Amino acid sequence: MRRSVAIFAIAALLGGCPRPRQTTARPPTPPCPAEVPAPPTLPHHAPVHDLAGFWLQQVDEPDALLLDAQRIAEHNRGVREQRHEGLPSGRWGLETLPVDWPRVEGALADDIQKLRQAVTEGKRVRLDGARPGALLERIAAEVAATKPAGELRAVHRSAPLRCYPTDEGLYEKGWEEAFDLAQCAQLRPGEPVRVLGKGKAFWYVWSSYARGWVRPGALTPPLEGEQARRFLAPARFVVVIVNRLALWADRDGQGLLSMVRLGARLPLEEAPESGPLRVTVPTPSGLTSAWIRDRAGVREGYLPLTRRNVLELAFGLLDSPYGWGGLGGHRDCSRFMMDLFAVFGVELPRNSWNQSQAGTDHVEVQDLDEGAKREAIQKAAGRGVVLLYLPGHIMLYLGRDDDRLHALHQFSGYLTPCRGAQAARPQRGKTETMVRVNRAAVTSLELGRGTSRTAFIERITRLVLLGG
Repeated sequence: MRRSVAIFAIAALLGGCPRPRQTTARPPTPPCPAEVPAPPTLPHHAPVHDLAGFWLQQVDEPDALLLDAQRIAEHNRGVREQRHEGLPSGRWGLETLPVDWPRVEGALADDIQKLRQAVTEGKRVRLDGARPGALLERIAAEVAATKPAGELRAVHRSAPLRCYPTDEGLYEKGWEEAFDLAQCAQLRPGEPVRVLGKGKAFWYVWSSYARGWVRPGALTPPLEGEQARRFLAPARFVVVIVNRLALWADRDGQGLLSMVRLGARLPLEEAPESGPLRVTVPTPSGLTSAWIRDRAGVREGYLPLTRRNVLELAFGLLDSPYGWGGLGGHRDCSRFMMDLFAVFGVELPRNSWNQSQAGTDHVEVQDLDEGAKREAIQKAAGRGVVLLYLPGHIMLYLGRDDDRLHALHQFSGYLTPCRGAQAARPQRGKTETMVRVNRAAVTSLELGRGTSRTAFIERITRLVLLGG
């Protein structure tokens, strides 16, 4: 009897226990990524956008000459007149570059002072995020040990042109390895330089478009007299019209001397009706002869500046890798433009802001609404080749497709609103993601819409015209 009551009591207790609540667990929303690689196809992109012919269909006279030799010379003179703090800032001739050592010393001292200030404010750090105190002192010591020089030499192998005499990187943020702010440019084989000062490990040089510090092993012995004149101003020359071109030690293709890039100009020694061309090239021991077997990769004299020639050359660089300041021997946005227009004899400065001051005409669009800005861009394109400048970047305008404007440019990436950012916990306070493209690509000017940077079309402030 007692046993039955006990069993009944236990059953009652068990029967009275509440059932566990049936819930469906929601998968956690992933945090907003700071950075992702670009998808295979960028937004608003169609396969035909990667064809120069698609954009040439929008041009009435694609083979019309936009600038003759006289107008190009006038443009180049204007670029050579650009000044910043009393020093040339656009392009300059090395044969006439004055070597005013006290002024150079003053400019280098200013560079060190500005670097000290940036380090103090935490705006220049090492890759690990630490302040570069010891590195700063080594840089200052190398600058102080630099003695004046005045030699003309040439670059025989690709070499970094550093903003300071060091191989070590300096960054705005320690994790941004691809953006070494001590990298000013990349010197290319065949380029002349003026050596203004010699330090213990680095030399301070000016190329025709940039100034900085280079390891002397990348340079030839001094070029003097008639040899220097023939190299700087040859009677006949070829211009490289492909992305890379091989230079050989003999006409049969034996012994690779160097690889030169689009826009390089080489003195021409011999041009038979068929077979390899002989040109002058720099080597570690001085200037020598080399052979070009790929005759289709060069042109004697500059190419005529037409829309067809510009677009066909530009699309030949499609998908070429991006490199800040020429890092890794690659191009950034302004080097892309500089190499492209060098084929036509058009000199452009090395950075995008100075490039925005070049051209045969400008149209200010910063204060226009988007509709008026679009109209201004398309109207300018009817007059010639148009470069689109926005602070820190420059692009080659292509045309319009489905109410969207498109451009070809060498760039690192664009921002996009982070999906699910409202529900996700923002990473580092961000609700947007950097999409890394890191190549030359055709893009819509809509990229970046709805982010802190805004769309490309919203950020464009000036149109640079070549032609008209």
